[in-house]
Amino acid sequence: MDYTTMTEKNEAVALTLLEEHRQLLRPVFARHGGREVKTVGDGFLVELPSALEAVRCALDPAAHAGAKSERSFLEQDTAKSWGSPWRR
Repeated sequence: MDYTTMTEKNEAVALTLLEEHRQLLRPVFARHGGREVKTVGDGFLVELPSALEAVRCALDPAAHAGAKSERSFLEQDTAKSWGSPWRR
C-alpha cells in the first residue's frame, strides 16, 4: 500500500510509519556521505558525493530492512539524477 492510500485510510498509522521510514533511512544516507536536501511525503531528496555512492546507498540492505513489514507502505523506489548539483 502506498503512502497516500495509507494516509487516506488511517492518518495516525501513516504518520507513525512515516517516522519509522525516516528513522530507518537517514542513517543509511549518512553512511554513504549523503546530505538530506528535503522530504516530500514519504520521499527524500538526497545529495550524494558520487553516482557510485548513490548506487551503493540505493542497494544498502539496511535501506530495505523495514520494507518487508506487512503494515509497511514503503515501496523502495529510487530515482537518480546524473549531473552536478546546483546550489544557491
